[in-house]
Amino acid sequence: MADSPNVWNEFAKELFQFFSNNMWQILLLVVLVIFRHSISDLLRRITNFTFKTKEAEVGVTAPHIPVIEEKSMEKILQDEPSDKRIEEEKEKNEIEKGEENWFINMNHAFNEGRIDDAKSIFEEYYAQETNNQLKDQQKTFYLYLLYIKGQDKEAIPRLENMAKIASDEAAKVNALFWLSSCYESSNSHEKAINLWKDTLNEIESSKLKTRCTEYLANALEADGQPKEALIVLEQRLQEITSTEEKLTIFNALARIEKKLGNNLMFAFCKEKVVELNPDSTDYLFDAAYAESETSLRALSIRNYDTLLNLDGENDAALNNLGVCAAEFKLNLKAFEYYSKSMELGNTLATANLGYKLLEAGFYKDAEKYTKNALENEEPHSNIHSLITRINETKKDESNKWMSIIEKANVFQKRVRKYTDAYYAEYEGSDALCAGIWYTVDGIEVTVILNGNQFSAKYIVTRGLTLTKFEITLKGTYKNATARVTYHKKPLEDKTSSGLFSVPTLLGRPAPETKNSLSFLESSSEWYLFSENSDDDFEMRLFREKPKIELDS
Repeated sequence: MADSPNVWNEFAKELFQFFSNNMWQILLLVVLVIFRHSISDLLRRITNFTFKTKEAEVGVTAPHIPVIEEKSMEKILQDEPSDKRIEEEKEKNEIEKGEENWFINMNHAFNEGRIDDAKSIFEEYYAQETNNQLKDQQKTFYLYLLYIKGQDKEAIPRLENMAKIASDEAAKVNALFWLSSCYESSNSHEKAINLWKDTLNEIESSKLKTRCTEYLANALEADGQPKEALIVLEQRLQEITSTEEKLTIFNALARIEKKLGNNLMFAFCKEKVVELNPDSTDYLFDAAYAESETSLRALSIRNYDTLLNLDGENDAALNNLGVCAAEFKLNLKAFEYYSKSMELGNTLATANLGYKLLEAGFYKDAEKYTKNALENEEPHSNIHSLITRINETKKDESNKWMSIIEKANVFQKRVRKYTDAYYAEYEGSDALCAGIWYTVDGIEVTVILNGNQFSAKYIVTRGLTLTKFEITLKGTYKNATARVTYHKKPLEDKTSSGLFSVPTLLGRPAPETKNSLSFLESSSEWYLFSENSDDDFEMRLFREKPKIELDS
């Protein structure tokens, strides 16, 4: 017991050092906690962040996209970015650095209402530029700015004329994009819709057709027709084969699915984008964030982990992995990722780590204290027990973490197949799941359709007591996929031995419900799997009765 003051002195030194090294971050955090309600609106207006108040404060950062946090904590969430189409097109049309001062000056002039100055700056650039293609690209964007900031209605016919006299299809689509943007800024959505419908009938390039399909979908969405937007994107998906075009369509599908509130398919579309471009850290981050927002935490971990293989110093991904680890109650893992993120300068990770230290009792620092305690001649026996416990916990959490990633790998493959089948059009898709199916042990299952909904019911016998269960399948289908609710409940029935099925000596079997996804692997095989990546539930149905081999 004489050693206790030394141990606690070391503990106090470590605690003091932590707060000293991170004083400005902690002071900032304290200010945020105290004045969170006062500055909440300011944060929303300036940075598109929102506060959500619960029990504590924690956040997840991203360099350019939304962020996630731990549940049951006060959160700092960055909103989803708004549609970046116009900004992306502008970036594509910007000239090399060193020659872009004219553009910055012109934009400043427009923003300050100096329209004549903006015109003069552009005309000077236009007279000096020798690349005719680049000149026309910049001119279309200039006319767009002239319309929305200079309120010059003559910009519309000038853009229309540029589309008519365009030297090629790419130049024409570029001019029409800015013309359509003018229409949308004045809420003339019908004009934009008709413009892209007409253009799709004229364009021959497959790549440009896909681009125009995306623009048509955007116009339909802006006009309050997201379901119609979804249809045109799905139709185009059936017609294309190139990876680049599929990327365009799946990104657009993700946006529309989110608009429709289909968050699961929003995340799955982001997952398809990763499959099509697996080396993009931006797409990996997008998918991981979307999946975490849809409670697909394991799949999110899988993509963050892949991202770190490509960019090991991505502080935002490290911080978000810390949040995911905490969701799985793996506190040592969470501490590890928060620490790495903080070392790379992520101040929100510092906040998360500070809360974890206070909340969880300084997990990692326990190792330092044990080492210091062992330097004493007669350390308390509990110190050795603590070292053993730390090592066991580390090993246990590492094994659980690897198990999560392994399960996520299997789930990821299933999700990608499901998404392909979800958007693949099939004629007479209702007939694909209707009628008679068989379980793996040969039990007949009759699926009945009612519109786009279906149901089925059958009886199985399980266990040493030959307990009978009623299995119910209900759900909705689309193309070659279905979302299925699987329900299993015991029946109060006599077995062949005369015993009641329930209750047994082990107690009454509990009903089970599984929310599942499913797809047709072929016209003769239907595969179901749980929406929850942690759940091993899976099931197959067959058109032909499987041959069951009996034990000899």
